[in-house]
Amino acid sequence: MDETKAKFDELSKGGKKVVSAEDGVIEEGEAPSAVAMRLRTMYRKSVEYRLAHALFETKFRTIRINLAFLHLVLSSLTGAVLFLGLPAFVTGGLSFLLTGLNTAMQSVNVAEIEAQHTKGRLVFAALQRSFATVLTMNNSAGILARFPMCAARFSEAESTTAKTPGIQLFKSPEGEQMFFLITEQVIVSRPFPIT
Repeated sequence: MDETKAKFDELSKGGKKVVSAEDGVIEEGEAPSAVAMRLRTMYRKSVEYRLAHALFETKFRTIRINLAFLHLVLSSLTGAVLFLGLPAFVTGGLSFLLTGLNTAMQSVNVAEIEAQHTKGRLVFAALQRSFATVLTMNNSAGILARFPMCAARFSEAESTTAKTPGIQLFKSPEGEQMFFLITEQVIVSRPFPIT
């Protein structure tokens, strides 16, 4: 993050204004290639957000299924213990565990979190397709005309979908960071000065 700020400061000293990829304003004098590069960055970020939401959706689905299975086993076990007429402390202990599991499942609401990430994945998949369509246009006038709408849709998607904190914590089997997703690193490598 400090590297990003330093790069932006360095570019700003030269009198050039640096715009973010998602800024829907096309400045006077901005080259069409710079606008196309900003749209490509939004396309890349939408791909990354889609992947991030898919990872979290899968993770929370697995947690939900495991909790449901544990609940099924525990409730069946409690019913069997009640039917067999075992001592009260066994029945009470299992009932207490089942009540605790029910409370935890309702308070965490893993299914809702999974649904939010499903929605995020679908929203960014639609954005990815529409950005790809715009980027395949051969004329820069078409890209320039559609860029403000694309930027507005991207900003709306970012603000209305579930947040994806900690995506950088995913590691490869060798222990290396797998994804440098949705970071300023993309911007640092390709800043967008307005000439």
